[in-house]
Amino acid sequence: MNSALILAGGLGTRLRPLTYAIPKPLLPIGEKPILELIITHLKKFGISNIYLSVNYKKELIKAYFQDGKKLGVNIIYIEEENKLGTAGPIGKLKKYIDDTFIIMNGDLYTDINIEKMLNFHIAKHSVFTIGVKDYSIQVPYGVMNIKNNNLLDSFTEKPQLNYLINAGVYICEASIMNLINDNESLDMPDLWNNVRKEFKDIFVYKFNESWVDVGRMEDYLKTQEDANVAIV
Repeated sequence: MNSALILAGGLGTRLRPLTYAIPKPLLPIGEKPILELIITHLKKFGISNIYLSVNYKKELIKAYFQDGKKLGVNIIYIEEENKLGTAGPIGKLKKYIDDTFIIMNGDLYTDINIEKMLNFHIAKHSVFTIGVKDYSIQVPYGVMNIKNNNLLDSFTEKPQLNYLINAGVYICEASIMNLINDNESLDMPDLWNNVRKEFKDIFVYKFNESWVDVGRMEDYLKTQEDANVAIV
């Protein structure tokens, strides 16, 4: 596996006003743009063919990364003339990729071990593997459980709810591209439904390495602050 699609075409509405001037993938973490950190991380695992799906302020992204040579990779831009959703851009890779490839959201700050995820994908003979993370939410109130006639059955004071969440990292086989029409607007949940109908199984890979979705303002500012402290 030496190819990756990075979804970098979003409007970054949750990061406004920052993204009015700068597209989200170019926002810095420490001294480098988020997207550069993602590409550098992919390169560590031998992934050198980078496909960037771009739309919003794409000219700035293209001007910064150009053909990717300064980072030691080859970049091809997948330009979305219309918004294609989170899965539609995959359909534009048909003429470029014919084997296993990775997909990553363009707003992730993560140290995920891609080699381990790939080994899992291969061992399961998977056509589509979703990277997931543990996520906990603390309910700030007492939760009441009620029986018939409005009788109190039990209560839990400020419970913690634990979930596995989609981490925006996927490993796929090229065969899934046949499930996406050219220039079709499609989101990941719809693609997953199509994959399950065609191939039955989608596997989930839980990883423990660091991961932050910096697409939310509070998470971005915290990550930026931590990175600046580390630099100092």
